[in-house]
Amino acid sequence: MVPAGQHPIFPQPGSLDAKIWRYMGFTKFISMLEHKALYFCRDDRLGDPFEGSVPRANWEERKSMLEEKGQKPFFHELAAKVRKSERKLRFVSCWHMNEQESAAMWKLYADTDDAIAIQSTYRRLLTATGDTAHVGLVRYIDYETDRMPKDYQLNVFMHKRKSFEHEQEVRALIVKQPKAGTRVLDEEAYEDEIWHDVNVEQLIETVYVAPSSPAWFKDLMERVISTYGLSIPVAQSLLNRDPLY
Repeated sequence: MVPAGQHPIFPQPGSLDAKIWRYMGFTKFISMLEHKALYFCRDDRLGDPFEGSVPRANWEERKSMLEEKGQKPFFHELAAKVRKSERKLRFVSCWHMNEQESAAMWKLYADTDDAIAIQSTYRRLLTATGDTAHVGLVRYIDYETDRMPKDYQLNVFMHKRKSFEHEQEVRALIVKQPKAGTRVLDEEAYEDEIWHDVNVEQLIETVYVAPSSPAWFKDLMERVISTYGLSIPVAQSLLNRDPLY
């Protein structure tokens, strides 16, 4: 594992103490406490069909290169098929980098009264994932006009379309291999999900409850966290506080 800070595919923020956020529902947070672990979603289940894909320029370059070598179209199609299957061997934990809460992120990923936002820092995430995951900032490009660096085995998982630029995503990426005795195109080669053990108390700086949540929900969160033997501050989101005139 190449240290993240020395890996060109995984750019680092200006400050390792930059705040990062993960917005989620109450039940997902409870699952995190139960597992004492951080959930990593399989890349092909993130909901964005462009995950793991290459820009048109890279696609055409590969096609031309194979044609120049006299390869049949089959090999270009096979390369695309293998590339798409590799999404099932990449697992990600997605975070939003911002010094403040994001109203957009609340609405996109936690638009219920019983939602919460975990506030951590980039440094804490690096410590929590250790040598298990690569951690870096996602780059946003135009897949019709831009070109990705040729070394795109992992690059494709650290780039997204410009239409997602508002997410300001920090991504922790775990790379897996096919299960023993299987090949990359075998359906049984893949795991469904990964829970990576972490020190939850060290990872989380503060838990924020949703802007629309009632006062009792903050009290409930404090009791739940205490039940798990953890000491993590709980705060009410300030997005719905009354304005002053």
